[in-house]
Amino acid sequence: MNAPATNPNCLGSTLRDDNRRTAQRSQRPCRRRCRRGATLVEAAITTILFFYLVIGMIDVSLLVQRHNGLTHAARTLCRECIVHGALATELGVWGPGEYSSLASASTPITEALRPHLAGMNPEEVTVVVQWPDGGNDVRDDHRVRVILGTTYRPVFAAIFGVNREVVLEAESIMPIAH
Repeated sequence: MNAPATNPNCLGSTLRDDNRRTAQRSQRPCRRRCRRGATLVEAAITTILFFYLVIGMIDVSLLVQRHNGLTHAARTLCRECIVHGALATELGVWGPGEYSSLASASTPITEALRPHLAGMNPEEVTVVVQWPDGGNDVRDDHRVRVILGTTYRPVFAAIFGVNREVVLEAESIMPIAH
């Protein structure tokens, strides 16, 4: 019987084995070449979804920051109002009538509020100050209530041309202190 012919480049292998290996090697680059387009499409979809996720997270963070700032401003204005009760002759008496205005108005109440509206347009913030117990006297345990409201336009919605606003409101109630 004749010994199978060997390939001089591969010691110990037969020509038949060598042809089989060459055929397998020639199919691999084709698979890689065909896979390149799928990888590009997958990367594009993943990148788009990643950027949507990041923009959404930034948007929610800005919404929370705006709401926390509005809440802080409401508490600060309420603290300012509780020292302007019926006994505050030197500071000036505020109330007991209801006060309602935009934060951009030039009144003592809005002047006290404006420095605490970080990142908000005073022309878009509504201010309501009420004395729910009908007076502003510390001796009768009266309280003051401050309500601030504004809107937030999400960045994510603006990218897609949707003109949607989220209404934010903050409230604080404290007893008159002076």
